[in-house]
Amino acid sequence: MTQNSNLLKSGIDYPENREQFIDCFHNDQLCRDYIYNIRWPNGVICPQCRIKETPYKLKNNTLKCAICRKETSITLGTIFNKTRTSLTDWFGAIWYITNQKNGVSALGVQRLLSFGSYQTSWTLLHKLRTAMVNPERDKLSGLVEVDDKKDRKIVGTQRFKLLSF
Repeated sequence: MTQNSNLLKSGIDYPENREQFIDCFHNDQLCRDYIYNIRWPNGVICPQCRIKETPYKLKNNTLKCAICRKETSITLGTIFNKTRTSLTDWFGAIWYITNQKNGVSALGVQRLLSFGSYQTSWTLLHKLRTAMVNPERDKLSGLVEVDDKKDRKIVGTQRFKLLSF
């Protein structure tokens, strides 16, 4: 069952397993369409002239403003900008990282995505980890309990429902 990535809603629709992920993002164009819909849900706004106008789509996956003729990319201003790694591999790494309980190593990503170079997987992970950190975040305070299972209870004198993410 192949899903159209244009129909996926960011933060709502999430593949539950690897097969569903592959159905949603099995080629670069589906990944590009997903980014396009997240960045411009109400239509493209030119970064140069700030006018909402349907751009021309060029052969090299760039967009050209119909008004000012400025060329832009769907990945401009993102961690995917000017990368030689395919978007399918980027999305695969993101999915893998967000589904691992105990963290991910660059060697594990290299093996999973069949990268020829350890440096590629290390750089990809470094960019993703940097993007996931909010520099203005507040430190956790008070009693903080985190668990990965829903409705699991602590055995002991007190029983709690733990916060699940």
